[in-house]
Amino acid sequence: MLKKQRQKNIHYFDTTNLRKQLRDEELKIYNAQAYKQEDLVMYLIADFDERTASPSMLWNKMNSLGRRIPLTSVRRAMSVLTRDGHLVKTSRQRQGEYGKSEYMWKRVTNNYQYS
Repeated sequence: MLKKQRQKNIHYFDTTNLRKQLRDEELKIYNAQAYKQEDLVMYLIADFDERTASPSMLWNKMNSLGRRIPLTSVRRAMSVLTRDGHLVKTSRQRQGEYGKSEYMWKRVTNNYQYS
């Protein structure tokens, strides 16, 4: 059921306003990349205490594993996963990568289906 629901939602955020110019094949590629990023967030967040992490914590973990993903893409993935009920934003905060406070998110589902 989650797999079908996930395919209906757009996971690629068109921040450059190119959606009308993209071919269907390109949009499918961008959505597939977004799914992989979401999978990585769900996989890595399980390694943190209480399955709770901030975007910067996950981004740093990805970088240490050689995965060069923009921090904004990590934030996008976390937003989609929150929207879909897999993560929940907590009231806890920590200092982020650029010195600003950022919230922590917690993994709340065990039935996540990886792409």
